[in-house]
Amino acid sequence: MHGTLWRARANRAGSAGDHNSAHHMTGGSRPVSRLKLFFQDLTSLSSPVPGTVEARELLSNPHYRERVVAEQLTLFHRNIPAGSLGSMIGAIIVAGFLSGQVSAQRLLVWTGFMAIAIAAEFFCYVRLVNLRLAASMRAGDMHAATVAFGLEGLGWGLSTFYVLPPDLAYQALMLMIMLIIATFGAISLSMHLPAVYAFEVPLLLLIAASMISRGTLVHILIGVAMPVALGAMLVYSRNSNETLGAAIAANLKARGLVDELVVQKDAAEKANVAKTRFLASASHDLRQPMHTIGLLVDILRDRVSRSEDRQLVERIHGAVLAMENLFKGLLDISKLDAGAVEPNVSAFALAELFDVIKLSFASQAESKGLQLRIVPTRAVITSDR
Repeated sequence: MHGTLWRARANRAGSAGDHNSAHHMTGGSRPVSRLKLFFQDLTSLSSPVPGTVEARELLSNPHYRERVVAEQLTLFHRNIPAGSLGSMIGAIIVAGFLSGQVSAQRLLVWTGFMAIAIAAEFFCYVRLVNLRLAASMRAGDMHAATVAFGLEGLGWGLSTFYVLPPDLAYQALMLMIMLIIATFGAISLSMHLPAVYAFEVPLLLLIAASMISRGTLVHILIGVAMPVALGAMLVYSRNSNETLGAAIAANLKARGLVDELVVQKDAAEKANVAKTRFLASASHDLRQPMHTIGLLVDILRDRVSRSEDRQLVERIHGAVLAMENLFKGLLDISKLDAGAVEPNVSAFALAELFDVIKLSFASQAESKGLQLRIVPTRAVITSDR
């Protein structure tokens, strides 16, 4: 796609669709610099919400935004024990192999500081359990936890000044453990970016300052690499946070659509039940006067003597029978909707059904200048009338 767009720009040709696409992708007549885009991502100067249009629309809605933040904070709270346990194990390992490399007093002070920071994290976790169970977490509830992780990052960073062993092999081992902890922190804390910044910035920048202060080429190179590692971890954490937010927002929208579908389904079922009840009631109520009209027509048939009048009465009688059958059909439809229909199968002459059709529609056909003809038949069928 990019190759097509750049060829279109080079040749000053192409379809209108290609031109519009190139204009949209570049944000105007000038293409966005790759280097500028990199620094936007590195310094978080780009859009604070995920790049997809749907995600931006969802997260621009305060309702979705609050629920997304609550979900992210819930996941962050769930990850606190794992992160704190990993840091505790790392601190124990470091204290173990440093026991013969640095003074016991320095090691005890550093270990005590790390224990206080990790204990503070566990305390914040326990204190926020009720809020997590109530699904009512807010960003302000995480200030204490953010400070606790900041203390832990500060402790790890200061260790390179306070308890870093003179032996290069031990230094390399200690730095490797700290980088593993920093990477794990960027992953496990990415649901709450302030905690990532509070943990990663002091940890990696203090390592950089400590390494550069030692003056050797190897230490200076390690110190220069630390800010680069910090930038990479912060970019990863921010992108992971945005991706998770977009996924949560899409999930919330999907759940909302499902809930709306359930509501509409219930409404449709209620409307269908109401329609069935109406049909049953209307057909039942209307059949009563039709039955009365039928009785009156029968009486009229006995009193009419003229053949012309008798023929007219017969047509009226046929129309009444047709209307009664229609109301009976409405009642059958209501039974069908209710799942209680019982077919009444019998043998009857097909001519009887045709006669009813002729009585019902012959007048309508005549009014439109048409002639309705029924072919006489003696066929007998077995079905529901």
